[in-house]
Amino acid sequence: MKLITSIFLLCCLSASAQDEKKLADAFIQSLVKNNYSSLSSYIATADIMNKAFYAGKADKAKLAKDFTGYTSKLKTNWPKYLANAKSEKIDLSKIKILNVTSEVILKESNMHGLNIMFKHADRFGMIGLIYFPYNKKSYLLDFPNPLSAFTAKDSFRIATDLQYAQDKNDPSIQTTIQEELNTLFGYVKDFNVAAFTPRTVHRDDDPAKNWKTASDPSNQYDSLQAGATMGKIHLILEGCADKVFDSFHLEKESEGVWYIYAYKCPDGKKISFAFLKINGKYLLGDIDVERN
Repeated sequence: MKLITSIFLLCCLSASAQDEKKLADAFIQSLVKNNYSSLSSYIATADIMNKAFYAGKADKAKLAKDFTGYTSKLKTNWPKYLANAKSEKIDLSKIKILNVTSEVILKESNMHGLNIMFKHADRFGMIGLIYFPYNKKSYLLDFPNPLSAFTAKDSFRIATDLQYAQDKNDPSIQTTIQEELNTLFGYVKDFNVAAFTPRTVHRDDDPAKNWKTASDPSNQYDSLQAGATMGKIHLILEGCADKVFDSFHLEKESEGVWYIYAYKCPDGKKISFAFLKINGKYLLGDIDVERN
């Protein structure tokens, strides 16, 4: 009996997740096609609202008032997504849904949140909808904060979370970082500043570039900074010739996801080389030496 119950619950959860995904797809497509009416099957009727929220016993006048307010609010807020997309220069036809998740907001009110994580060009974002499930189907309940749906302020945080989730269990990255370190150590040995510089993270007072781009060998400041880093690595390698691998892990910080490869020296020192992934390349951004 327990097995049958478990299978039944699993099937119900799977069906619910599929319907939530359909709702997310339908919502995005309604924006792409500029067609609000295409959402009609996900907008509750007065009868459904009566059964879902009032156990079929709603006062007719109250139900009529609530239903009018419900449908009017949806219809008024929906175009605001289009206006926001236009102001943020979002081509809605190029939005790709990455993930759809749901959560219970108010259990007693049967109110659920639907989070649609998407990608557009190099921007990531999240759109939140409020819905309620009834009779194995999801119905829209509200469009919260439509004017902030496509703003870029949360894009970097969402991208960082995605990158961390995708990379934290990828063993090949450790090997890639190790190979990159060996290449950098070779450039240090030959004191090849021109080759070393573009494999490091650019740092200055410009927020558009700081921690976001590779260093430029033609930039005198970048070359000087790279030279100083090479000098630091030279001293580290000289004092820790018999280094051994210690650990590799990822950390999320304000600059993004850090990939940290650490060595242990015979004297107990721990040396950590931290990389940021920028435009598909792992660039050295920081070095830390921990002493006993």
